[in-house]
Amino acid sequence: MRRVGFTKRWITLLMLCVKTVSYSILVKGEPKGLTYPSRAIRQGDPLSPFLFLLCMEGLNGLINKAADKGDIKGYALCRNNPRLTHLLFADDSLLFCRATIQECQHVLNILETYDHPRIEAQVVPGFEDMKVSALIDPATKKWDFNMLNGLFTTQEVELISSIPLCPNVVEDVVVWHFTPSGTYTMRSDAKHPLPGFEPGKTG
Repeated sequence: MRRVGFTKRWITLLMLCVKTVSYSILVKGEPKGLTYPSRAIRQGDPLSPFLFLLCMEGLNGLINKAADKGDIKGYALCRNNPRLTHLLFADDSLLFCRATIQECQHVLNILETYDHPRIEAQVVPGFEDMKVSALIDPATKKWDFNMLNGLFTTQEVELISSIPLCPNVVEDVVVWHFTPSGTYTMRSDAKHPLPGFEPGKTG
C-alpha cells in the first residue's frame, strides 16, 4: 500500500482493523471468552474484498506491464478478440499464457517480483558516499541499529538486518583460479591467457 501511494497514517489505521479483531464463541446462546485470530481476517469480513483489491492492484499492474511488452500473450477465444491475461475474483487468481518455457518463466518472474518487491530507497543527502562498513558497529561487528533506524524505513531495516555478518575481518586476496594454490604461474597463463595479453611480450 505504501508503494501504491497511501500515507503511513492510513496504512496504520487499516492494519489496526486487521490486527485488533477478536471473536467470542456462543455457548448455549451466551458469548464466552475472546479468540484472537493469528492469520489475517475471518472469512466474510466486510473489509476483505477491499484489502483484496488493494493487494491485487500490484499484481494487476505487473501483469498488464508484461502484456504491453509482449512477454505474455494471454488467451483469446477468437482471432480478433481481446486477449485475456488474468482473472481476479474474491481470493482466486487465474493467469493465462502460452504453454512455452519463455512465457511460463515470465509468469514466475512476475510472481517472484510480487512476492518480494524491490525497495527503491532514496539517498539521504550528505550520505551519498557512505559505505556499508559505516552501518556496522566496529566493536560488536553487528549492524548499528541507531544508524539503520535513522537512515532507512522499518521494512528496509528488517531486510538489511536479516543479512548475516562475518564476525572476522578478512582482507581481500588476489587469487589465480587456474592453479590449485591460487598463485599465478607462467605455465598456467600459457594454458589460460588473460584477454589481450600474450605471454612473453612486454610493452
